[in-house]
Amino acid sequence: MRHFWFGLGLVLCLLGLFMPLLELLNLMPDRLSPATVRLEQEDRQVAAVVRYIQTGEDAALRGLAPPALWEQLSAVLPALRDALPTAPVEQRLLSVHWGQNLAVTYELKGADGRYALLNIVLERGETARLLGIQVNPLKAPLAELNRFHLNGLSGEHYVLLALMLVIVAIKVLALTLMWRCRVLRFRWLWTLFVSAGLGLVTMDWAGNLNLHLLMAGIMTEGFQKPVLYLPWSLKFALPVGAAIFLILRLIWREDQALAQPLAPVNTPLST
Repeated sequence: MRHFWFGLGLVLCLLGLFMPLLELLNLMPDRLSPATVRLEQEDRQVAAVVRYIQTGEDAALRGLAPPALWEQLSAVLPALRDALPTAPVEQRLLSVHWGQNLAVTYELKGADGRYALLNIVLERGETARLLGIQVNPLKAPLAELNRFHLNGLSGEHYVLLALMLVIVAIKVLALTLMWRCRVLRFRWLWTLFVSAGLGLVTMDWAGNLNLHLLMAGIMTEGFQKPVLYLPWSLKFALPVGAAIFLILRLIWREDQALAQPLAPVNTPLST
């Protein structure tokens, strides 16, 4: 049984480190592929909005937008038209947020080979009303821009990467010593405790650093890609559980050494 808990902790510790390998081997599933998410009606509505902007059909576009939005939208229509790729445009669904309204993100590829990121908010219904739109030109496909790599990163990236690997090594060491401690009871609780960390640090490949000092988790070290259109980020937490176990282990070893009786010393009798 102790082998199971040791193996479980070790797998949890190393799982996050192998996530980029799935992408490099093209094994990472596309959670928003057409096989998993179908937005046929919304796809047609978004395609119509894009077509209206490209072809200058302002009257049709105005019929989809509330008056307040149209006042803002009419002023930026030329900029939106320039940012959109040339028709015909291929749409790739990246993210969906359902609620009272529908917020969707698409990657657009035009006939001219240009790419753009489209964020659009629609009022749910048969005749969707446009509630918001944003177009950001892209230099290359998102799969290429946000691919996992270690080239061209800043010094802060390498420092945090080294710190993350040190924390993983500390946890693996603590789990190994815990597994070899024969007198330790409740190993499953100790496995969770040693695997726990306090304070989450994340930094994405664009250099955005986030600190969550009051957040706790189990085996948070590794890499993550929250959604398809965001860059990779590394994350780790302070190994509080592993550090406490290693300190307690030193105390236990000192107590055991002091508790051992001293060997008798034979001294010759003087005559």
